[in-house]
Amino acid sequence: MINQIRPGTSADHVGSTAVPGLIGKNVVDLQITASPAEVPAITGAMLGLGFAQQRGRDPWPPERPMLEGTFRSRDRVFAITAMSCPPPTPTCAR
Repeated sequence: MINQIRPGTSADHVGSTAVPGLIGKNVVDLQITASPAEVPAITGAMLGLGFAQQRGRDPWPPERPMLEGTFRSRDRVFAITAMSCPPPTPTCAR
């Protein structure tokens, strides 16, 4: 979806649900690797897709936002987090 709004942008499936056979936390984690200059536009595009700013008392900083959303597949709804990280970070470490 993000690639349709921002061509060349991709989201990689990371975290426990990305490992076959591993019992995950029931949240699909996506990582969008982007330069700091691209993060505001990507965040805006993700908000336009229906994602929301992270809730809670200790959200990630705006330069490395974590957005929250859901995805419906068949009769199930899955929670999704989408994190923007600068390259070449392999995963976002808090």
